[in-house]
Amino acid sequence: MRRRYVALACVLCAAPVTGEEPLAVASAPVPLMAGAPAEERLGGLVWRGGLHLRSDDPRFGGVSGLAVEADGAAFAAITDAGHWITGALVWEEGRLAAAAALEVAPLRDAAGAPLAGKADSDAEALARAPDGSYVVAFERRHRLLAYSRPGGPGAPAFPELDLAGLPPNGGVEALAFMPGGALLALAEGAAGDDRRAGWRLAGGRAAPFAWPADPFFRPTAAAPLPGGEVLVLERGYSRARGVEARLMRAAPPAPPREVARLAPPATVDNFEALAAFRAAGGETVLLIASDDNFNPAQRTLLLAFALVE
Repeated sequence: MRRRYVALACVLCAAPVTGEEPLAVASAPVPLMAGAPAEERLGGLVWRGGLHLRSDDPRFGGVSGLAVEADGAAFAAITDAGHWITGALVWEEGRLAAAAALEVAPLRDAAGAPLAGKADSDAEALARAPDGSYVVAFERRHRLLAYSRPGGPGAPAFPELDLAGLPPNGGVEALAFMPGGALLALAEGAAGDDRRAGWRLAGGRAAPFAWPADPFFRPTAAAPLPGGEVLVLERGYSRARGVEARLMRAAPPAPPREVARLAPPATVDNFEALAAFRAAGGETVLLIASDDNFNPAQRTLLLAFALVE
């Protein structure tokens, strides 16, 4: 136990203070597989621990975008109810053990006023830029806003990206800054689409490309990988199948391939957020978070995996 307290103290010292109010959140461990606690492999992923996060604060929930510090010590998330959630990540011997020192702040407009109403505050994707700033994608009123820090004002960004033709609830759900600084954006789209709209934003231009459509799965998040590849998290739901997710790996516009699928009996919920970092030992660690829809029947999960293929 002593190792944990030492690690926690170091992480909290390193984590930036970016939120405006403390947020009381409890975390409890979850297994990779229900009924099989020793299972540690899922496709091209190896288990590195998972948490069920809970809070009585009504602002907690709806996690739809995630970014992580390069060393995995701290994170920033956005919610589809218009809030930032920031905090520290506690690792024990390479495994995710807790989330700590959480804070909450509103997403703000260019004047610094908190975003109000679902149409304005429905944040769905988050990417951290090479300079440490952030870009947030919103749907319903489709747009991208740039933030120098969580809790600060948001300035309109990437006006070259024309999102007018997207359905209100099918906007940009996945953002990732690629090596070289280009921003990759993927839209969720609508049921029946024969492709998912994608763009590569660089040099003031939005170069479109098609992400392969699937009748069940839709993009919900993305994270860059070294060498120009990207991981895309896709989520699917139907009454017959329930909720599932899969991770796709690609170097757009090349076709993607499936790395892993999260479906029962694996621990699964409405996964909408993805981030990646390079651990001290050299492995690529993924963090996947779920949107509980502010529904007590669902969970906010934060799962960690090492990418092995």
